[in-house]
Amino acid sequence: MLSLHSLISMLVVFAPVQGPSQQDMVDTIKELGVENDYIRAQAEGKIQKLGARLVPALRKMLEEGSANQKRLAAQAASLIPADAVPLVDVLASNVSSDDYVLTGMVLQALGRIGAPARRALPALEALKQPLDSETTRMLMIVRSRLMEDPGKLWPDYVAASRSKDARLRFAGLTLAFEWCASRKDIVPEFLALTRDADGEVRRQAQRLIVGLGTRARDELDVIAHGKNPLESVQAMMMLGHFELKAAQRSFLLEELEKRPRNQAACRALLAAGGTMYPAVLSRLAQLVAEKAEPEVLDRFLFYLQGYGTKARDAAPVIRPLLDRPAKDLRKHTLETLRDIGFEDAATETAILRQLSPEDVKLSELAIDALGSSRKPGPSMLALLVRLVGSSRNSALRRPAARALGRLGAQAEPVFPSLADLLGRADATGRQR
Repeated sequence: MLSLHSLISMLVVFAPVQGPSQQDMVDTIKELGVENDYIRAQAEGKIQKLGARLVPALRKMLEEGSANQKRLAAQAASLIPADAVPLVDVLASNVSSDDYVLTGMVLQALGRIGAPARRALPALEALKQPLDSETTRMLMIVRSRLMEDPGKLWPDYVAASRSKDARLRFAGLTLAFEWCASRKDIVPEFLALTRDADGEVRRQAQRLIVGLGTRARDELDVIAHGKNPLESVQAMMMLGHFELKAAQRSFLLEELEKRPRNQAACRALLAAGGTMYPAVLSRLAQLVAEKAEPEVLDRFLFYLQGYGTKARDAAPVIRPLLDRPAKDLRKHTLETLRDIGFEDAATETAILRQLSPEDVKLSELAIDALGSSRKPGPSMLALLVRLVGSSRNSALRRPAARALGRLGAQAEPVFPSLADLLGRADATGRQR
């Protein structure tokens, strides 16, 4: 026979484990509102484990609790979306234009529940306007998730993308792309946002236009040829992000030569990368040979500057511009050579000819350009050393020192001369 002690032990082992009481569950829900991060995290974990067992307590709090208790209950419901489906109606009944905090938490819960919360849509659509921007943003997102055809919200997306709040504009254009990408009028709406004051909105608009693919490219082409100057410029700048047709390439090259739109065409060509560079360089060579007007050549020089050192092979092409009489054109050519670099002796000689005691600014630009040489000649290096040590050309000492610094190891042949110069300067106290 079993002893009394053995019977008690068996009863303890096989007795059903008592779960948390209703009050324990309510206390756990209330812990979501404490300031201590650790306690809140612990509460979230407990709520997720309790799941459906919390539904009666949550329902009671949503129906009878204070405003704060309702907020905590909605927050808890969002943590167990699959188990919170029975709470959809009571959650929807707490949507109110008078309590944005509670409404926001209810919207979060309904959004996470997803399609099973579709019956809450009438309550959401009955919200009185106007709402604050954050509630408007969340309402738009949740309605998009719950509706069978979110494309019907296109007017709401457009209104949001034109609002004063950057987060609302960002949400509007993102949802429009997700649910209305096939609309014919979507490209102009997105294009307007590529000049938005907020950087995140601008970049998102650009990304989404590219995401629309070739349809967007062809529509941008039409807008770029249109009569609206602002839209035309924006469309032109976006074209460079696509693989262009031959006619579109020709169009951008032609626009680069036109004064009102040169910046847009330049940006588009730069965005197109290496695919357009050979055509731009070929056209520039023709314009140089034809002795085109300085203002036309200027736009091509801006393009080369934007392309940077990848355009180094353009140095011989623009070298003849240093012999043109227009001083501003020569200055811009020197700035371009400084930015793209060069490696041929003929370009070095042409730059050296720009040094003039009568024009210090032009001389400074020339010296800066010399610092971008990939194969500096001995005479050029010797000249830079002399300028560093010159007392008569004090305005050119700093540019010359800067140029030698940029040349780095390529200036090694004159390092002994520089060391001697610095030693003598230190001894005499003439320079530091």
